[in-house]
Amino acid sequence: MSIHINVPRAEIDSAIEKLVSETFAGDFKKDSFSRLNAIITNKTIEIVSTILTEKNPNLQSPKVIVTATTREVLNQESRDEVIQTSVAAKISPKTDGVISFNYKPRPDIDILLTVIYITSIEH
Repeated sequence: MSIHINVPRAEIDSAIEKLVSETFAGDFKKDSFSRLNAIITNKTIEIVSTILTEKNPNLQSPKVIVTATTREVLNQESRDEVIQTSVAAKISPKTDGVISFNYKPRPDIDILLTVIYITSIEH
């Protein structure tokens, strides 16, 4: 069975943006990547759980297909170049908020912000 639920993306983006701004201040370091993703992922799953409960209380262990957009700044010759990368990832609430990416930041790039939004929910 596959269910596609229309998720209010603006609402999720707003919640994540608020979460990031409250949690991190100043510049992001390269080693902030996994920590930032973990925090955002937990919040994303919390939002997903709420949506799933409202839409279908009997839905068990859904797979959440998300898109992660990473804003990065490449520091080269004192010039900032913004690079955006989109990757597909899957979240399962049964795995305690673990998210898997086929993406690794380049060593010369500082990560500014990672935004995860839900594109579909499957069961």
